[in-house]
Amino acid sequence: MRHIKVRTATADDCGELAELHYQSHTVSYRDFFETDWVVKRERGYYQSYWHDYLTNQPASDRTWVALSNKHVVGMATVMPVQGRHAELNARVHPDLAPGKVAALRHMHVDPDMLGAGIGRALMRYVDAYLITEGYAAAILDTHPENTRARQFFERSGWAFAVRVEDNGIPAVVYHFELHHNS
Repeated sequence: MRHIKVRTATADDCGELAELHYQSHTVSYRDFFETDWVVKRERGYYQSYWHDYLTNQPASDRTWVALSNKHVVGMATVMPVQGRHAELNARVHPDLAPGKVAALRHMHVDPDMLGAGIGRALMRYVDAYLITEGYAAAILDTHPENTRARQFFERSGWAFAVRVEDNGIPAVVYHFELHHNS
């Protein structure tokens, strides 16, 4: 196994994050997303997205990168639930205020390095951050046919909550309950 280092992402990482995100969508997703969706992915979109996000990332959000040989091979972003994630949270945790629930977003690993421990390394940072920031729970969503990701999340302690559709695209929502020591 390669040595994996995890650190907070910076704006200098946007190029590698964009390429990883693009590769994840065009390689890992091609088996279960419509071909039309996959082939319409454009590297420029991802480059612009990550540049804008990392240069304007709210203080409440956190993005980590996993590095191997000084190259980005994985990423994860955690943020307070908002937008469609707030709507999903209302279905999963109706008794928890959105400020007590985080969303795990953009969990991606280099398709050529799946199974190398990168996801586990990132998840340790995600878990620690959720606890440190005092969240009561977290949610994430993925495609129902993204079997490898679903199995990873389940092994990491996440539980299936509900199946939904978002603009005609099916998704499954998982939740993670945090138990704080008082």
